[in-house]
Amino acid sequence: MLDVVPGSICFRLNNKHKLIPEGKKRRGKRTIAKEKLYKFIHSKIFELRQNFNIGSSTGITSLEDRWSHPYRHWNFRPRDFEVNDNLFK
Repeated sequence: MLDVVPGSICFRLNNKHKLIPEGKKRRGKRTIAKEKLYKFIHSKIFELRQNFNIGSSTGITSLEDRWSHPYRHWNFRPRDFEVNDNLFK
């Protein structure tokens, strides 16, 4: 069950919720179901952390935050990561 939350976030960050199968006019049933699951998970996280953004890590103000926050989120990036301004969502 632990893989469901990061999997749904990965699904959304990689724009897989917009995929339409080749030769079809609409998205598949599983794609729609996964998007609904993501929206549910996001709403529950948003109840815990107002202004939650899936594209950035949740910050801390003190070391105690690591133990007291009900949900922590890290956005892992490679060391040679660069932002391409032409590809913003």
